[in-house]
Amino acid sequence: GSSAPELATAVIGVFIAKDDVGLSTVVGSAIYNVMFVISMCGFAAGKVVQLCWWPLSRDCLAYLASIAALIFVIADEVI
Repeated sequence: GSSAPELATAVIGVFIAKDDVGLSTVVGSAIYNVMFVISMCGFAAGKVVQLCWWPLSRDCLAYLASIAALIFVIADEVI
């Protein structure tokens, strides 16, 4: 469910706009997914939720590693 905006962006970019879906599209929609899901969970909680630093740091590090891997794979423009 949280990847629906990214999927919609990719489908529109490839099939409707007949354009390549670039790195910025993938990264931008993924960041939107993360921020939207987190904000909706915060609104649904209905109270202040104390968060620990570790999950956020872990997820940011994993996301950074995946973006680095994506850049490495597409750097030579051959997949």
